[in-house]
Amino acid sequence: MNYSGWTLLTGTEKKTADVARSFGVLVQKLPDDTFVHSVTSLMLVDSSGKILKIFKIGDEMNNDEIIKRIRLAAGS
Repeated sequence: MNYSGWTLLTGTEKKTADVARSFGVLVQKLPDDTFVHSVTSLMLVDSSGKILKIFKIGDEMNNDEIIKRIRLAAGS
């Protein structure tokens, strides 16, 4: 898979927590300086920040469908 078009969220702790919060994801810093989050779903987001699809995380996840949607969104 070609990851050249992917963008990962980086920045200060506050800025990344603010962005996560804007998507409804709560982030908590633990005493050992690691983080946990309240994600119960996987969100496919386009380059403008629009959520294209939300997949519920769990045993019923269809990885083939997720990959298909990612490829469709990426234009491949």
